[in-house]
Amino acid sequence: MSSITMNKLALAAIIIALITLPISLYSITQINKTTSDIQQQLNNMNQQLGNLDQLAQQVNTLADQINTINQQLENSPTADDLYQLADEISSIKASLTVLNQTLAKSNETTRQQIESLLEQIQTLQEKLQSLQSQVESLLYPTTVVDATGDEVIIPAKPERIVALAPSIVEILYYLNATDRLVGATSYTDWPPEVAQALQNGTITDVGGFFTPNIETILSLQPDLVIGLDNVPSHSQIKEILSARGIPMILLPQSTIYDVKTSILLTGKAIGDLAKASQVAADFESKILTLKLAAENVEPLRVGIIVWINPIFVAGNGTFQAAGIEQIGAVNAFANYTGWASISPEDLLSASPDVIILTGISVDSFLSYLNETLGPDYTSIPAIQEGRVYCIQYPLTNLLNRPSPRLADGLLLLQYIVYPELYNATSADIPNCITEFPPISFPTP
Repeated sequence: MSSITMNKLALAAIIIALITLPISLYSITQINKTTSDIQQQLNNMNQQLGNLDQLAQQVNTLADQINTINQQLENSPTADDLYQLADEISSIKASLTVLNQTLAKSNETTRQQIESLLEQIQTLQEKLQSLQSQVESLLYPTTVVDATGDEVIIPAKPERIVALAPSIVEILYYLNATDRLVGATSYTDWPPEVAQALQNGTITDVGGFFTPNIETILSLQPDLVIGLDNVPSHSQIKEILSARGIPMILLPQSTIYDVKTSILLTGKAIGDLAKASQVAADFESKILTLKLAAENVEPLRVGIIVWINPIFVAGNGTFQAAGIEQIGAVNAFANYTGWASISPEDLLSASPDVIILTGISVDSFLSYLNETLGPDYTSIPAIQEGRVYCIQYPLTNLLNRPSPRLADGLLLLQYIVYPELYNATSADIPNCITEFPPISFPTP
């Protein structure tokens, strides 16, 4: 008899025991109701058994993929091979982590198999690290296809890196590469040690996020510059640097999963795919657990506002909008594209149930609405229910930057919107949040 069949019989026995218990405890007049409950529970049992079969099949598929990767790592992989394998290892680890949490202890045999595969993934990542060290001289020159589709040749391992966005600095931090950072933009405020280095001049301030200074960048003699694909000035700087033989890559930042892509692209560019694979897998696993936790919640309308006077919101096609959907909610500004400017009347029409302000005080926001809309602003559901929240320093940018820290930002967002998932209520949440609450990523 197969382990899956035995699991089915065991689960059936448990459910039947649970069904017969109430019959012995309740009076005869309740039997009709109990019979209906039995049928419903049997239906649920059949669905659970089907899910177990599907999960077991998924585990077997992932096991086959792990074996294939192991063979590929034994066959003298190139830098491009390592990049592809790092991506695959990241995705498999994320899938296994979530499957492990989903099964919990409902299927001990399959859960043990998953834990064994997670150990194998750890071995693969260690092997990737070892290979990377052994063939470091073979990793360069390497070609990175960035978010624009350009093939950027990086001739040698970069030792002087300039980051043109705070989110890029954060990615480098997670990859343990900030010691190679020689330049960053003015608004870089995390991690604290980089912010301090910017203040004392150990790392050079190359100007604003939208207006980096090309002369300053050139004076640093970088061997790698990293920017973002949707910032026009970054594309212009890339043209200038390319003409001078200085490699520059542009990272994507439109969706949540662009964060994973950015981590892996940066890892390939700086010569540390093993670490990039670990960071990407951790990020993806956290994001998936948030999505699973929200499967049965009511889809509230959430609006993220990043500026007032004029009002700028996170519309469709932004990583924040994708994050709203990931936590089980609906973006109240989905009919706008990008970080859009809207009128106070548009906000009134959007009618969000929850409003998140990043770096804007609640009092300033309400005062602005009162001045522009008058008493009509109080009809917005979020304001009626007292569900307007500001995320302030040092947490201000958790939701504003497409880096691995975004996972923590979305955890905070899910806690604010659906506190019941964390054994809390909206009354437990202050309207101005400056400290991360004592919560951790959910297990389904």
